[in-house]
Amino acid sequence: MTPVPPQQTDYENQLLVDVVFEKSRRVTPEMLSSFPSDASARRAVVLAQEMLGKPAAVRVLDFGGACGLHHRMARATGIAVKWAVVETPAMVRKAASAGLDPDLRYFDTIDAARRWLGGVDCVYSSSALQYVPDAKDTVARLLALRAPVVAWARLNLTDGVTHSFEQVSRLADNGPGPLPPGFEDCEIRYLCTQIAERDFLSWHTGYAMIEHLGPLDNATYVFRPVPERKTAGSRLWPFSRWFAGAR
Repeated sequence: MTPVPPQQTDYENQLLVDVVFEKSRRVTPEMLSSFPSDASARRAVVLAQEMLGKPAAVRVLDFGGACGLHHRMARATGIAVKWAVVETPAMVRKAASAGLDPDLRYFDTIDAARRWLGGVDCVYSSSALQYVPDAKDTVARLLALRAPVVAWARLNLTDGVTHSFEQVSRLADNGPGPLPPGFEDCEIRYLCTQIAERDFLSWHTGYAMIEHLGPLDNATYVFRPVPERKTAGSRLWPFSRWFAGAR
């Protein structure tokens, strides 16, 4: 198989979709713990369960979750989850072709994912926000779900100004693990936006940051809604230990 180098610059590119899909199929349980998203996916689900008081299942909207590996990572906690991945139409079609999991579905809109979940307990997104056309609008739409936990992993932020650039990588570097047999490595390009940290934080109106880990160009942030006042003049409910680890 000798593919033509990608011309589209996102996950609508069928070659890129096929490579990520085939790589994901080959991931073994032993490989999962070595991936960058593993700890953050598990942590987000554990936090949501603790905040909600052990629901029947934690309902997670995974924005940009490709072929569902974050779902597998989260299930390793032993916590029951109902998991909706929001992806491009091409990725949704490919990922869904692997068969149905009763706890995992793929959608190409946030609204469709929310309807299937019946509500959202946790928004999780890893290495996706920097590749959307309008990051601010995406954050606003996800925060409008009012999930008790919003976790962003592997963000590409800067202490300077927000700017976009063409990111260049190898096909083999996209998705988990080595390039599968039958694919020829090539250069691919797509638009990436490095978001100013101050802009990113300012978009979280009504939310408080409770955790921040890692350097700005590979950062993890976790937020929860700011509690509303119960009555006029009453104090805010305390955040207590949820601020542990916040910067």
